[in-house]
Amino acid sequence: QMLLSLLISSSLLVMVGADFDVKIEYSVDDWKSVHTLGAISLQSIEGNYSGSFKAHSDANQLGRQLTDKKTSLYQIRSVSTANPNKHVYSSAKPCLILRSHLMHELFITISPRTRSLLSATLFPDPLFLSKDEECPEPSLSDSAHATVVVATETAMSGPDTQSYLDKMDKEKKQRQHGAESDNRSFLAKYWMYIVPVVIFVLVSNAVNPGDGGEQ
Repeated sequence: QMLLSLLISSSLLVMVGADFDVKIEYSVDDWKSVHTLGAISLQSIEGNYSGSFKAHSDANQLGRQLTDKKTSLYQIRSVSTANPNKHVYSSAKPCLILRSHLMHELFITISPRTRSLLSATLFPDPLFLSKDEECPEPSLSDSAHATVVVATETAMSGPDTQSYLDKMDKEKKQRQHGAESDNRSFLAKYWMYIVPVVIFVLVSNAVNPGDGGEQ
């Protein structure tokens, strides 16, 4: 019975793992002052990630701060505790967060391989968003909460470079043995290898456009 319990415990440890946290800070005055909003705890179950948010005590003042800075911008910056060198930023209008009773919706993208945060986008939670377009005063019962949606970086397969090299080598050997040469243009012969390379480069640049999301 003890052996069975150990086996079950070991299986659960393999299936469920707490990987890393995402720390979130906020500012309502363009980062002149910085406060901690809270943290997202990430957990993987057989490679599928989920996140749960826990507010920091600093966030108790969020409603008042947003009310005082209605015309400014509510900004957050997030970072993985396992890879703290890369911050990502997002923002929203203070009134939108006040209208959602301080309920946030956070869409984050992570890299399990590097345990880093790739993006974090802030929205007011639509389930709690008031239809009244007036900017309300926060009630005493309002406190910062967040629902979290987690996406993971998908590995892109590279172009079939090896097939291209094999074909080039085969044609070289054929020419050496006096085989009839192919007089088609280079593009006509190898377009099926060149096109994937071009697409791969374009998609890679679109997915990773440098450090444009960082400040």
